[in-house]
Amino acid sequence: MIFVLLNVCLIILLTSCKSKSPTLKSIDVIRLSPPESALISCEIPEFTGVSWGDSGIYTLALKRELQICKRRLDEVIYWLMDSNS
Repeated sequence: MIFVLLNVCLIILLTSCKSKSPTLKSIDVIRLSPPESALISCEIPEFTGVSWGDSGIYTLALKRELQICKRRLDEVIYWLMDSNS
């Protein structure tokens, strides 16, 4: 009789200690993208000159466009560093 009573108590104790299964939490994924101003493609001016002087003007136009593209790239790099920190 005592053995049966002990078994019943043990079963009650063991079932009451059973932990609940963990609940799953949903995770929302937020996709970040760089600023739209940095995603504009770079413009390459077309050379329409006929003389050596025109090639110098064309070189200045290329340099200006290269500087604009570098600023856009720097903006993306800054955005990446800022979003990772």
